[in-house]
Amino acid sequence: MTGLVDADKEDSWAQAFGVAVADLLESNVFVAREDLEHEYVSALTEDQLIRALCSSGVFIETNLLRACNSSDLASLTKEQLTHFCRHKNRKVNCAIAVAPIIESSHVDQMGGIREIVDFLSRRQSTC
Repeated sequence: MTGLVDADKEDSWAQAFGVAVADLLESNVFVAREDLEHEYVSALTEDQLIRALCSSGVFIETNLLRACNSSDLASLTKEQLTHFCRHKNRKVNCAIAVAPIIESSHVDQMGGIREIVDFLSRRQSTC
């Protein structure tokens, strides 16, 4: 099993695995330094995020604007988009919406995801 956990959950995951936080990697558990939403929002542009969210069929422009307390898409900031994507009722749908547009250049900017990709690449090369 391989997983990615948010930084604020690493203590509970370490406890569940019976290891120290510093040893999570040995259990194939990788940590997003903030959270997954921060990783992909940081790697993508505002425009890329907005297009992915609005074209997903799950989110509509007016709801995105209302939730972000904004009057137009062009003024949305990464902070607002991160907050939108972190909402407990939107986390999964946001991740699903942006996944198809994530490219290797984005992964290089996403610490926790980069670690998982590297781990899986090393593991595959030994099989």
